[in-house]
Amino acid sequence: MSNLNILVLYYLDNFENVPDFLSKLIFFLKKYKPEHSYLYHNLYNNLYKPAPEFIRKCHFDAVIFDVTVLCLRYLNTYGIYEKKVYEKFVKNYSFLKYCSCVKIAFPQDDYDCSKILDNWLINWGVDVVFSPLADNPDISKIYENYIKFGRIELGYTGYIDDDYFKLKEKVKPFKEREIDIFYRTKKLLPYFGWIGELKWKIADIVKEKAKEYGLKVDISYRYEDSIFKDKWFDFLGNSKFVLGSLSGSSLIDPYGEIQKKVRKYCKLNPNYNYFEVEKNFFPNQDIYYFTAISPRNIEAAFTLTGQILVKGYYSGILKPWEDYIPLEPDASNFYEVYNAMTDFDYSQRIIKKCYEKIASTKDLYYENLANRVINLIYEIKEKKGVTKDKDYFIYNFNTYLNKYSKFNVKGKWIALLRIKFRSLLRKIKVFLRKYKIVK
Repeated sequence: MSNLNILVLYYLDNFENVPDFLSKLIFFLKKYKPEHSYLYHNLYNNLYKPAPEFIRKCHFDAVIFDVTVLCLRYLNTYGIYEKKVYEKFVKNYSFLKYCSCVKIAFPQDDYDCSKILDNWLINWGVDVVFSPLADNPDISKIYENYIKFGRIELGYTGYIDDDYFKLKEKVKPFKEREIDIFYRTKKLLPYFGWIGELKWKIADIVKEKAKEYGLKVDISYRYEDSIFKDKWFDFLGNSKFVLGSLSGSSLIDPYGEIQKKVRKYCKLNPNYNYFEVEKNFFPNQDIYYFTAISPRNIEAAFTLTGQILVKGYYSGILKPWEDYIPLEPDASNFYEVYNAMTDFDYSQRIIKKCYEKIASTKDLYYENLANRVINLIYEIKEKKGVTKDKDYFIYNFNTYLNKYSKFNVKGKWIALLRIKFRSLLRKIKVFLRKYKIVK
């Protein structure tokens, strides 16, 4: 098989303050399948201007839409919902929807602006979506249209990198670790439902409980206390246990309207009450269970750090009392948790079992993900009959279609001709799509 030309689109402003798992997720193909040619294009400084001509005219076998690009649909800047950012992306890179190449998307937080995402995937002809919620029974309520035409594969928010196997050599022995319970999160505004709310509230609950038992903790949801890159693994390697909550949402926000209203309300009412917000903005809608295993579960396993997790579904991989110590959402069973923590033999058993469980889950490896993606590209490329000449024809056809179907003229007869001309162009395009000349 010939080597592939792959365009990877991502959106990052500062690599220094990016979690380790996110940077790995962007560049995993280049690391694990280096024999192919990659063009990594950061949209951060290129979003407000037309796509570079070399990208427009270059033939690609595949385009990868990274999670950071798909996040543009709900991007917030300083607490303000920036719909124009997404619109700029759609406008300046819309030529990609006419390309015949294979298109693969890696969304996360699928429930956030779900309708915008669903429509975009259809309009741009995305072939495959790797979603952490692919096995969720309510997935069709997120991808109402795409699920009928597209292909949804199970993906994860983080994977096992080869470098993780070196972490065991760098961490402290369990008994020498200085922190009993470690946790970092964000104080999310209540537009992710009770799952998002619990993510930060559990921090305060456990801090109070830990005081009663004389435990040394490092727990925070303040932005100033955020930890990135190698320091993150240093903290994990100096902690006996890490606290964790369900990752995801219990709410679907189709167009981001709930988020917009909740942000505005919380800004005006900083002492808001969650149940008050729910009643005002999403009554009887906080009913879903969109959650999955997170990168932190993987990282903790490889630093041999015990996991105290809010009892729930972790992609069917981790089981309570076998791989982690389960915590009730109100920490009402903290006495049980404490007894398990202080039972050295038991804690070592679950740490070992958790490591073995995650390390043996082949779908969690970047290497296997890279193989899946490349094989999919070859498979779909053959089915679609992607060629350089075909891509060139589609690009030029749609360029002229857009150019000449939008000219502005005055006069009754010329206006009528314009309508007829647009209709003719649309019919030509339908014909080409029917016979698979254009996607």
